[in-house]
Amino acid sequence: MKKIFFTLVSIFLLACCTNVHNGKVNSGIKETNIQVFLNSCLESNPNARNNEITRGMLADTIRTRLQAQIGDTLAILSGLTFDFEMCLEYHRRFNTFESDIDRNAGKYAVKFSTSNFNNESISSDKFNVTLQVLTVMNKEDVANLKDNGKYQIQGTFVDFANNSEETGFLLPSGGYFIDYPSVFMDSLDEEKMIINLGTIILDNIKLKPM
Repeated sequence: MKKIFFTLVSIFLLACCTNVHNGKVNSGIKETNIQVFLNSCLESNPNARNNEITRGMLADTIRTRLQAQIGDTLAILSGLTFDFEMCLEYHRRFNTFESDIDRNAGKYAVKFSTSNFNNESISSDKFNVTLQVLTVMNKEDVANLKDNGKYQIQGTFVDFANNSEETGFLLPSGGYFIDYPSVFMDSLDEEKMIINLGTIILDNIKLKPM
């Protein structure tokens, strides 16, 4: 009888210690900047999953809060790993006179992308995330990039990709494109939303190879 009693006590104490230990581990898990930001936006839009209208409202919240940081660095990029996707050269179009179209002649438009599929720091049981970055780089700097290379990125936030003359990103083709945040339900996981953070334009970019 004593053996059974001591065995039960031992199991109880072991369970308590395990729970305390797990509590310490769980409490030690810190949300990343992008998780904190998106969870805050979700808290402001608790009905985001309802329908297309409410998801559009969440996308507007994300856009507005990020655009408030134009001219500064974006905290949500901290710790994220981006894949180098592609680069396109700006060819000179006019040789006889200077044109705004040729302001980047000889440089390159460079695209990076990331998602929760290659970033544990974005993972969540509420959403999946995609994000693209566009920037202009000198040929010498582009030459240091590796195909499918992974980099951490920071720079001055100009705006989302848009077609305005003030903050739009002029493509080597001479045109613009628009890519603001959008939100929709994940067709592969009905419990999650896909949050497309759009394409952000950065100046004065700094890269850290991973």
